[in-house]
Amino acid sequence: RELEGLGRRLARALTPSSDTPLQEATMISRQETHLKFFDGLFQVMASYRFPLFMLYCLLFYSSLMLGVLLIPANAPAAQFAQAFKMWCFGYDPATHRYELAYLVMMLVNPLVLAFLIIVVWYGPLRPTWQKGALQVRYGLTALIFCLAVAGALFGLEIRNQTGELPFPVESLRTTYTPPKIHLINQENQAIQLQDFKGKVVLITAVYATCGSTCPMILAQTKQAIAQLDPTQTADLVVWAITLDPERDDLAMRKAMAQAQGVEAPQFHFLGGDPEGVNHVLDQLNFGRKRDPKTGIITHANLFLLIDRNGKLAFQFSLGPQQEAWLEKAIQSLLKETPNG
Repeated sequence: RELEGLGRRLARALTPSSDTPLQEATMISRQETHLKFFDGLFQVMASYRFPLFMLYCLLFYSSLMLGVLLIPANAPAAQFAQAFKMWCFGYDPATHRYELAYLVMMLVNPLVLAFLIIVVWYGPLRPTWQKGALQVRYGLTALIFCLAVAGALFGLEIRNQTGELPFPVESLRTTYTPPKIHLINQENQAIQLQDFKGKVVLITAVYATCGSTCPMILAQTKQAIAQLDPTQTADLVVWAITLDPERDDLAMRKAMAQAQGVEAPQFHFLGGDPEGVNHVLDQLNFGRKRDPKTGIITHANLFLLIDRNGKLAFQFSLGPQQEAWLEKAIQSLLKETPNG
């Protein structure tokens, strides 16, 4: 009765008032349509149908997640699986390690949700345990739904791979002179851009407590490096400038490097005097804004590439297309020889 009453109130709220008989008749018709919709919706939600379907969806979702983790590197879907593992499980293609927090979140959350569904809908669900035909019907429906979603995601990834745009090296290439940079890395060493002339320098910006795009930035960076052979890797240096210089002190930056499984002299997590760091970020156009309530920093997701002659050559962002171009740009710059 309570659900039916709520449905009627919602139906009335969605139906505008009227002044003429014709408008009143139209209003009544719309109200009946809304009422039927909400009545049907609440009946599904209050019965075993919704929770049973969701339980099977969670079961197959977890199975698909585990299946992606077990896809071998030489399988046809290996590239899709690697991209999926990077974004969902914090997978590092360079070290083949996963972020434990990501694994726990992606695999334990469905179990918690399933437990809550059973607790809330225990009454309607209990009689269904002995109905084998009903279980099979809802199980197959949920399986088809999950496979359809997984197939759609896989299809989008395949389309992205086959429809990759050619790398427009000439139109994207620049020759700007970057600003002078004097910062301190995680080993308390003074770092200047001029000291790396003759090498390719990838510059990005992250901060220690960032839990959203910063791990993606570092994963995309390491994925690009993983495509290089050892001789190329020796000529590539990565700078990760802190976006939070007031908090990311030497110990925090060193902990970031250890957590990512990287170290100097290839990876430099840079900080220093907050005023100086912020000045460098402004000069490199790393836009950012801190939420005063949460402390979360909204920021640009940029990759800047400095060529062997110390010129700003390319700028990229996150995303599959940008990642592919970043890898090609790095390889292109590594093939060049410095002037003089």
